[in-house]
Amino acid sequence: MMDVPISDLLGAFLALIGALVVAIQSVLVRKKTVTGSVEKLIGMVILINFILWTPLSLILYFPSFNVTLIGFTAFILSGIFGFFLGYLFIFYSIKRIGASKTHPLMKIQVVVALILSVVFLKETLTSYHLAGVIFLLFGTMLVSKEITGDNNSGRSITRSGYIDLSLPFIGGIFWGFNWYFTRLGLLEGVPILLGLSISSGGGLMLFVLFQVVSNRSLKSIKILLPNSKPFIIIGVICSFAFLLNFSALSIARVVVVNPIWHISPLFVLILSYLFLPKLEQLSVKIILGSLLIVFGTVCVIIFM
Repeated sequence: MMDVPISDLLGAFLALIGALVVAIQSVLVRKKTVTGSVEKLIGMVILINFILWTPLSLILYFPSFNVTLIGFTAFILSGIFGFFLGYLFIFYSIKRIGASKTHPLMKIQVVVALILSVVFLKETLTSYHLAGVIFLLFGTMLVSKEITGDNNSGRSITRSGYIDLSLPFIGGIFWGFNWYFTRLGLLEGVPILLGLSISSGGGLMLFVLFQVVSNRSLKSIKILLPNSKPFIIIGVICSFAFLLNFSALSIARVVVVNPIWHISPLFVLILSYLFLPKLEQLSVKIILGSLLIVFGTVCVIIFM
């Protein structure tokens, strides 16, 4: 019988809880953005992460932060691509097409991160990676057909269908860049909590700039409005998910943590079926596509 290190078992447990927390976050986003503001939700999520991680970083690492220019820049870019641009497209996607369709298509981030790592970080690519990508893309095709309404009926895809399909893909691509820059920052020796602080700070700066340019006034930036409690809860849940993820990675191997973390689409399907029956329509294509995407994602990550 194979002996499994206690650290791997604990890391796997934290990753499983983390995947469930991410799914809960997505279901809450779906419920609260039906009539609520996506921009306000994004601002709240970024602000709460910045408020949580920055004081902790100052307490733990001041005055010797030992952050290189490359590490600092990498985490600023991870915040821009993930905390702001990634969430912007993902949350709009959840609002338009639902969490059960958005989450599987987000896994394109795995392919993007893999390509960037191979090209720029000189990581190796194996046949297992390619097999995983094929499963992932085939599952993506099934979910995509469901979103666009293309059932081989001969009718063309509408403009709305293209928009619905592009949102989770673009969000996933941005998150792929996020993971690449996060990995680059960590390779530069930036501590995890400090990296989260810098990353959320980068996302917050771009969010403020976006609001100013869009509304041409600083007075338009109103994150804390009446009835903000649900958005605050989502922001805290998001922060908790990040903490679980990095805590798991700090005690267990990546090949143990990441495959379990990426089963979140399955939790989304279950939670959507239980709590959002009127908002989420689960078809055979979505369920089968989600299973293939999870399997492909696990193949890509487990053989890294």
